[in-house]
Amino acid sequence: MVTNGSPSLRKSNKEDVKFLLAPIGVAVGIAVFIYVSTRITAALRISQLHQWISFVPVSILVGLGVMLLVIFLPVFISGIYFLKRRGAFGQSERLVVNGVYQYARNPMYVGISMMICGTGLLILNTGVLIAGIAWFVLSSIQCKREEHELENRFGDQYRSYKNQVPMFFPKARSILQAGTPGIYPSGNAEKSVALLERIRIGEGDQWILERSENIDNPIILYLHGGPGTSQMTSNRRNTQHLEKYFTAVNWDQRGAAKSYKAIKEVGRMSINQFVEDTRELTRYLLKKFRKEQLVLVGHSWGSVIGAMTAARYQELYCCYVGIEQAVNMEHGEAVSYQWTLEQAKERDDSKVVRALKKIGPPPYDGDWQRKTITERSCLARMGGEFHSSKNGALGYVLRNLIFSREYSLIDRVNFFRGILGSMKYLWPELLKADLAKSVPELKVPAFFMEGRFDYECPSNLAAEYFAQMKAPSKELIWFEKSAHMPNAEERDLFNLLMVEKILPTATNQNFD
Repeated sequence: MVTNGSPSLRKSNKEDVKFLLAPIGVAVGIAVFIYVSTRITAALRISQLHQWISFVPVSILVGLGVMLLVIFLPVFISGIYFLKRRGAFGQSERLVVNGVYQYARNPMYVGISMMICGTGLLILNTGVLIAGIAWFVLSSIQCKREEHELENRFGDQYRSYKNQVPMFFPKARSILQAGTPGIYPSGNAEKSVALLERIRIGEGDQWILERSENIDNPIILYLHGGPGTSQMTSNRRNTQHLEKYFTAVNWDQRGAAKSYKAIKEVGRMSINQFVEDTRELTRYLLKKFRKEQLVLVGHSWGSVIGAMTAARYQELYCCYVGIEQAVNMEHGEAVSYQWTLEQAKERDDSKVVRALKKIGPPPYDGDWQRKTITERSCLARMGGEFHSSKNGALGYVLRNLIFSREYSLIDRVNFFRGILGSMKYLWPELLKADLAKSVPELKVPAFFMEGRFDYECPSNLAAEYFAQMKAPSKELIWFEKSAHMPNAEERDLFNLLMVEKILPTATNQNFD
């Protein structure tokens, strides 16, 4: 144990103090730059920007200033946020390459410089504008010095990152086109993969995301929920830690987001087709990465097709992981409705009580889609979807959608179209599913990961199914602070369990 008096801790504290004092030094430096610059331009009688470049309309100068502030203030704030989020303040051992750092290596430096320039344009002050330009030049010199330190600290990992990501301004392609952030392993970069790929599955074009620091690692294939609710970007962000141990593959199933066009083949929008799609994709991945089996992970709706696929084609899978395992959907909907109504009454939430009584208990007739969505919004308000939020997973979904590298603008539109369209075609069949009857046994090891407060796919029903299901080995794991999305709500615990419990099964070796 390291005590407070240890030399290593004292050194760490000194570095942290230096880092905390750095913003003060930056602020003082900027103030000095602006003061000197404004004094010089005033002496030269060119302080009024619009007077000595009168050929440029004032409206354009001011508009450009506003634009720079609107663009680069969020860039600067995001730079600080992602450093803090990754715990990378001071002399950290972590190289931050996510968030805004996937577009530019020095967002805070360029953010400050462009905000100063923007302010100068906005207030039409030449001195402030020149100060911003001068600060940018000084920052460039400082960045060059810091890069030597980063290369010494992170080695090939930083050099790989440096070769792919610009110093200050992102490539237009990385903003306008769909893609995925690079992977910068500390080891052999040639073994890594970060690929957004369109492949042909079930006579339709569908998209997958493949990411790994080493493609020799076991493969995980994630089946998202919904139906039609793509989790490509959110899963990529939540499971970034697993890229060190697995080759993580996220798939936009037919009709979902990037694979939305495949929904046009209405005759193929069936559970059986999705099972066959999963089998076909599995074989493609096994052949591509030269593996015999992979880990199949299904969440919610994905756990229905996941369990069915693992049961039908057990030779392709080393184990099955069900996250919020769905069982009997019709019964689950009744349990969900009743729990939500009881919670609303206990909390004296008259708005939710009225909404639920208006639609009545399931099964729904008439406009069943609207009624189901109403019940889900009420459930979210009671904490049965995303336990810590009264808005459910909406904010989480929107954040990952808006700031996604994997989605183009049309993909973002198709994200919502895919949810509604997939629900229209698949929900009636899904309500008839009963895995206790159709999948009473799995021939591969099974792991169920359940949020204690999930009432979207009620976790108590999953526990009952788990108890009666037969498998060579099985384990039920509870997430005590989660509802329907434990892999997001308690992602650190989820990632730890994937490494400690799933990795040994996938590699047939003990985890150390």
